[in-house]
Amino acid sequence: MINCSICQTQFESIRKLSHHIRVHKITLQEYYDSYMKKPNEGICVVCGKKTSFRGLSEGYLECCSAKCSNNHNIDKIKQVKLARYGSSTYNNQVKVKETCLERYGVSSVLKIPKVHENGIKAAHSKESNNKREQTNLTKYGTTNVYASESIKTKIKQTNIFKYGTEYVTQNPDIISKIKSTNLKRYGVVCNLNTDEVKKKIGTKEVQIKRANSLRGKPKHSKLESLFESKLNELGYVKDQDYYCQYRSEEYPFYVRFLFS
Repeated sequence: MINCSICQTQFESIRKLSHHIRVHKITLQEYYDSYMKKPNEGICVVCGKKTSFRGLSEGYLECCSAKCSNNHNIDKIKQVKLARYGSSTYNNQVKVKETCLERYGVSSVLKIPKVHENGIKAAHSKESNNKREQTNLTKYGTTNVYASESIKTKIKQTNIFKYGTEYVTQNPDIISKIKSTNLKRYGVVCNLNTDEVKKKIGTKEVQIKRANSLRGKPKHSKLESLFESKLNELGYVKDQDYYCQYRSEEYPFYVRFLFS
């Protein structure tokens, strides 16, 4: 039984009490504020703004908006993970894989053909590209995040911290690992030396002919020049181990390094 705090009449449910309160010529919110409201209730737990009143049974919402609600839920999840597992970012990858295998027959939902296909379509849609470019302009002042000097500097700092070099491919261990992986998978140090790739790009004579006919048209970009210098540092010889192919009507890309 529930008593009316104004006249002490008893009711079987909160719904019946809500109907009765109108007799006293006050709103449900006024009644709730006077007799049921808890300390700090009605204030968003995230940003401190006022929240909406939902009725006598629910009271006030914890958050003022969907954005604050999502942030609050994320915080709650982190707190639960921290209490249970000692880490706010804990993920049981083994259980995730087992669940995916049980439900979909694959270790990751991203391996489901339809999900993978839809994800690629969504990521490369005109709407997504425009939104991505606008976000990058707002955050970094450029449509391409990798053109931002601050991002370039941050990437270099991260690589120096992790690998001791500004670029990952400058690290001897990484270079060795790439070569080992290529040998294991393709039987060659560089995967561009496989028969399948060679067949696609043509014979050595064709590569040389194309390279000679196109060489020198557009200049290298900074990244391409850096890549070429790294090839030389690794002992590759230009026009012997690799050839530079430049943009043309037949090949609509700026520069490609062809390996013999």
